Amino acid sequence: MYGLLVAEKASGAIVVTSGMFTQEAKIFAADKPLDLVEGNALAELIRSVRGRSAPPGKKFWGCTRYPRCKFTAEAA
Repeated sequence: MYGLLVAEKASGAIVVTSGMFTQEAKIFAADKPLDLVEGNALAELIRSVRGRSAPPGKKFWGCTRYPRCKFTAEAA
């Protein structure tokens, strides 16, 4: 994934697994614009948004740093 990130000049990438990353993978990603999401964190993210929707008149805006940047805004 890192090779693809560099080749495409992307600002970052998210790598998701249903299991766990090895310590070597975590060390490799530590100083790179790679976010590693392990199975337990993925399950928690899914649980946290399941059944939720934006309040009336609001809409969801996401970004590459989700979930740290989620918010709602007035609909245009």
